[in-house]
Amino acid sequence: MSQAPARPRLVLLLARYCYRPKNAVAATLAWMADAKGAYFEVYYDAVRAGRHYGGGSPGPFGLLATEGRDLGLLTGGLLVGARHLEALAAALQRFQTTVICAGDVAFSNSLAAIAGDSEARVQVVGEEDPVELYDAALSSLDVAWPGTAVMVDSAPSAALEGIDAYLWPEIFERRALGVEARAAPGQLEALRERGVQEILTSGVSEARQQALSALGFLVQDLGLIQPGEDYTAVTARVARRWRQQRQGWIIGDPVVASYWLPTACRERRTIVYGVPQSRVLELLAEDISSSAGPPVLGRQYDDSDFFTLSKLGQSFQVIDPGRPPLPVLLRAPSRWSSRVADPRRGDPTDELLMAYARGGRVLISLVFWTGMIRETENLFALMDLLALTGLKAGIVLTAQSLAYRPSPLDLLTVPREQGGVFPDVEVLLGSCGTGAAIESLMSAEQLSRHLKRAREELGRLEIPAGLRPEGWWATMDAPLVSLPRWRRPRPVRWTGSPPYYVQLRFHQRDGQGSGSDVEQARTGRRSGIEERLRRRLRDSRLKELFSSYRPYENFAPGPLLPGLADAVRRAGFSYMLSKSGFGKPPQVLYRDGDFVALNYTAGHWDGWTPFETINHVTDLRSAERSLTARRKPGWLLGSVDTCLWAFSGELWHAAPGLAAIAEFAARGGTSGRLVNVPPRVLARYARLLDGEARTLKPTLDASPQDR
Repeated sequence: MSQAPARPRLVLLLARYCYRPKNAVAATLAWMADAKGAYFEVYYDAVRAGRHYGGGSPGPFGLLATEGRDLGLLTGGLLVGARHLEALAAALQRFQTTVICAGDVAFSNSLAAIAGDSEARVQVVGEEDPVELYDAALSSLDVAWPGTAVMVDSAPSAALEGIDAYLWPEIFERRALGVEARAAPGQLEALRERGVQEILTSGVSEARQQALSALGFLVQDLGLIQPGEDYTAVTARVARRWRQQRQGWIIGDPVVASYWLPTACRERRTIVYGVPQSRVLELLAEDISSSAGPPVLGRQYDDSDFFTLSKLGQSFQVIDPGRPPLPVLLRAPSRWSSRVADPRRGDPTDELLMAYARGGRVLISLVFWTGMIRETENLFALMDLLALTGLKAGIVLTAQSLAYRPSPLDLLTVPREQGGVFPDVEVLLGSCGTGAAIESLMSAEQLSRHLKRAREELGRLEIPAGLRPEGWWATMDAPLVSLPRWRRPRPVRWTGSPPYYVQLRFHQRDGQGSGSDVEQARTGRRSGIEERLRRRLRDSRLKELFSSYRPYENFAPGPLLPGLADAVRRAGFSYMLSKSGFGKPPQVLYRDGDFVALNYTAGHWDGWTPFETINHVTDLRSAERSLTARRKPGWLLGSVDTCLWAFSGELWHAAPGLAAIAEFAARGGTSGRLVNVPPRVLARYARLLDGEARTLKPTLDASPQDR
């Protein structure tokens, strides 16, 4: 009887986010694990709001609230709602795990229960002494003490708080010991006793360097941080310094950088950041555009990051701290069952679809965009909703989303009568398949390259044929066209959906604003009176009466680009959902053989990515009235930006609204005359209408049964 293959080895560091040496320690443990052929990961306890953080300048990155925002907005999903404990259990099951706890951690009780039934080795060390932690790690991994240490200051200035997360190559690539600048004299003496002779410094004052020399260390400053510099200057310098070792990129604020530091080490990704982030992207444009590596990981500062990266030919895979909870699980995905039936067997026949067409029926389908790997968190609530309502729909994912399991996506293969959603829910591949991009800013060749890589990843994951996406979803495949002045949004608007009220519009100055405005807010050049007024308004009951302009409200989607549509067709898809033609009657925007491109017929132009979305059930009701009044066959098609509804923190506010959207579509609308189908069936209907439209004479009295 053959033995099961040995599980890969994992070193897992658990600590509080406010554990000051965390980044220096993480970079050190990462190279130690790498030297022994093991993986390394971190999990940091923190207050969490579970909300969607859309970007902007978050202020200081510590635990204190600043400008109305606290750390909880930056740290991802809720511990229970986002299934962090399940991720821990999966890691202990898939890996031979050594867990190092720096003090008491949130998982202490869970480890006591789970580890006893696994082979995990749990070591708890004091939070106050990193030397004790290093003793435990070196002993466990059987690694010798290095002779060189790199001392980094986690906050050399208020403008560079958390900069140590970006300096990981100085520790990792040198195979050095990471030390935080506030290490006590006794700890430094202990390091010298263990053989550390040289200390390289970054962001450390001259006085501190002299004190280190007095203790007997050879001291040299690395010259990485100059007085008055910002994140852009420092992180770009590090990126260029280690370009020969770089194989990819992560962009994002220091909170993201800390949580994803192990991934950066594991995949040799340089981490960069700027305020605004477009500054560092533009500074490193040549390096980024020439990268043939994996998609860029990171968190957007604002929507311009998608545009900048797309112009450089790169896709953007958005991440958050703790989303997913333990990214290392992506390195050891669980297998899919090969016994998946063909979901198309239960679809309506062409004869039935033609009967719908003769009856002037409107088919309705919703697609739920949840394609970033941070958004796998949405799938728990979303899959419950689809099972509960019986909604036939599409889920838009990227290839990486299908790698993170165990996942509610398993229910895609489970029949309805057994509690699943098969065969009524299908997967569509989103944007580049490797991440999201503004596709209209890419060449057809660049898009083809990304789609090819995504297809190869689906093959590597052994995704069953019945689950392979046949539909493609675009972020923005049409060029943006400036609206004439008379069509642009006004400074006063009616909300359009409950609760109804009038809002005054204003130009954002610190989240989605221009770079100069953001920098002004960041450096405090805004007048004190203005800032106090803004803060009082933001915290008052009147805040709902004001709304900021969105970055792309003054634009509309232009015509579909045939070259991009053809690239999608050649990638093996049978249909695509385009942002072009939004708000117009149902139309086939492009056709080549059986391949069709369809337009959306319901929702709002939101002014930021993903641009066209369903924001309330009233959007569907309005589209139903308009489409049924035509007395012609067609489709009601809308897209839902799921992270605004189903993130573990958002769900508590948005669940009734999301349920109303799903229930409306599942029951056939207010009229009961809409026919709910998966997107693949809607695409077939469009092909039939496109071929037969000139000969059809809709007669509503001759309509067939809906089901």
